[in-house]
Amino acid sequence: MQKIEIAQLFSLGQLQDIDQYFATDIQWDIIGEQKLHGIGEVFKYCQNIFKYFKSVECVFSINNTYETSNTVIIDGFAIFRSDDAKNHIAACDIYSFNQKNKITSIKSYCIPIK
Repeated sequence: MQKIEIAQLFSLGQLQDIDQYFATDIQWDIIGEQKLHGIGEVFKYCQNIFKYFKSVECVFSINNTYETSNTVIIDGFAIFRSDDAKNHIAACDIYSFNQKNKITSIKSYCIPIK
């Protein structure tokens, strides 16, 4: 799978499809929230997010995709709906890859939109 496809799947919430593309020393910095270190922490967090995605209605969209030799940037948004809430999130994810097309780091900016 190409880097751009891996990044798009992740940004579209299809986390269960790409865990084999995580480097063992992956780092995920969710700006203003938390930093995850290593495949174990990232995988566990992805499992929790995926459970949440299954509990609400999710709409993901990609506005722009940018790619350089080892970096993919995805600009998009998500809408999460439940019985009592509707949340809009503007997001930008910056993915860094190694030579084996495995994600070595992710930097995620998630901004709630009112």
